[in-house]
Amino acid sequence: MKILTMTSLLAAAFLSPLAASAQSVSGHVNFTGLEGAPLPPNLLSTLSFSARTLPDGTVSGEVQIKSRYSGLFAHGKVVCMVVHENQAWLAGVITQSDDEHNVGAAFLIGLADNGEGMNAAPDVRTVFAIATLASTGPGFLDYTCWILSDPANIPYLFPIWESAWDLPFTENDGGNVQIQP
Repeated sequence: MKILTMTSLLAAAFLSPLAASAQSVSGHVNFTGLEGAPLPPNLLSTLSFSARTLPDGTVSGEVQIKSRYSGLFAHGKVVCMVVHENQAWLAGVITQSDDEHNVGAAFLIGLADNGEGMNAAPDVRTVFAIATLASTGPGFLDYTCWILSDPANIPYLFPIWESAWDLPFTENDGGNVQIQP
C-alpha cells in the first residue's frame, strides 16, 4: 500500500495543474491482432478503461483486460494519467489477475481518440504493458508517473523512441475511446 500512497502524492503534485480541466478517459476496445499479427476472431481480446482527474489533482480510475490469445485476465487501478491532445497514457497497478505474479505489477497503456462518425479514423491503442515488481523494483510506478507528468520526460521511459506520442499505435477492431482533454 505504501507505493500507492507515494504514487498518489506524486500524481497530485505533478498533475494538479490539470485538475481544473476535468480530464477523463473512458471506453472499451476489442482487438484480435497482436503486434501486427492478425489472429482468428475467436481470440478476441477486450480492454475496458475509465479514469479521471479529481478536483484535488489526483487520478481515479480502473482498467480491465481479457486476452483470449494469452489467457490473461487482469484488473488494475489507475494512479496516474496524462492527456495530450487526442492521446492519453494511463499507468497504475494490477489489483486482480488470474496470474498471481501480475498482482502488484505496474501497467501502462496508451490510447488515442480519433473522433466520431463515419469519416473519423479508427481509435487506436498501444500494447497493454505489464512490468512486475520483481523486474522493476518498488519505485518503478512512481518513476513512471513522474515521467508521464511532463511529455519532455518521455524519452526516459521509452529510450528507443524520441517521444511517447510517436509510439506505435494499433487499430482496434471495435469499441470506442473517449478522451476529454
